[in-house]
Amino acid sequence: RAKERTRNAQVLLLKYLRDNGYVDTAGTLTRESSAPLNDYEAASDVSLERVFEDVENHHVSARGEYPALVTRWSGREDDAPPTPSVSGRRAPHEHARAERAAAAPPPPPKHQQRGRRP
Repeated sequence: RAKERTRNAQVLLLKYLRDNGYVDTAGTLTRESSAPLNDYEAASDVSLERVFEDVENHHVSARGEYPALVTRWSGREDDAPPTPSVSGRRAPHEHARAERAAAAPPPPPKHQQRGRRP
């Protein structure tokens, strides 16, 4: 069921991208997807906006407030949002972070840390 849910999300996203003029991005999604997205089409009464609207309405009726679907990213590299990856590849900012971590010198031994004596 999880694979079907992922495919459905990708099909809805593909429809959103095409409807809003993101043709190159839609092509990239189609090429990089593990599912043959061109074999599927979103139902006529379903859209990404409608899914968000339904989620918001459900949350408001259940909890009396709108859900926080997104948060503002601080811009700090150590506070980067996780990047899900179906293919197992890292996003570009994750490569840079991993390379910096590998290149960083190890911390000094405890007896050499500031303010401590052996």
